[in-house]
Amino acid sequence: MTDDDASFPVRVLRKWHEAEGVVGLELVAFDGGKLPAFMAGGSLELTLPGGIARSYSIANAPTERHRYLLAVLREPASLGGSAAVHERLREGDVLPARGPWDDFPLAAGAVHSLLLAGGIGITPLVAMAHQLYRQGAPFTLHYAARGVHAAAFAAQLRAAPYAHRVCWHFSHRGVGERLDFTAALARVPWLSHVYACGPTAFVAQAVEAARRCGWPEERLHIEAFGTR
Repeated sequence: MTDDDASFPVRVLRKWHEAEGVVGLELVAFDGGKLPAFMAGGSLELTLPGGIARSYSIANAPTERHRYLLAVLREPASLGGSAAVHERLREGDVLPARGPWDDFPLAAGAVHSLLLAGGIGITPLVAMAHQLYRQGAPFTLHYAARGVHAAAFAAQLRAAPYAHRVCWHFSHRGVGERLDFTAALARVPWLSHVYACGPTAFVAQAVEAARRCGWPEERLHIEAFGTR
């Protein structure tokens, strides 16, 4: 971790098309050294072209100190952060960064972790899946998206050693393929910790289902994304 007020330069090593409306970014230290450590679920603040500061979740394994992987959805109504990333950011650009912050952490010692991702909300949950697998901890990841074309990190997840723990829910296939939050909760141990990340409506549905099932608040962790 770094001091919250301290900034450090990162360089955009790669920028690519990750999914429909989503670009991936690989950031490295400007001096070629190690980056500040982060925990799964952590985020990084970047000052983007035009002077806009935005925070983004880090998607790679916390053991990787040589890079940060980000995925940024282009919000149609955005004139700020996502527009700057998609339209003005270039490979080789150097950006001031702050953090990382552990603002959506995994609970230690959970008997099971249920990861619920909606759209671009997959980003911090990929890092969580990496960490849980490395620790030998049981988990299940449910990923809801419009389709595989809109699912960031789909190829990575399908090739991962924990691919059998990933459940896909693509809304373009019909109602039967949509994520049933209540059913997902019913399939995991009662002492599981639940992590929901995605658009505000997705997270609200997850919370409503968990509370309806009587899930304890201390085992319910959420992060909602708005326009960036």
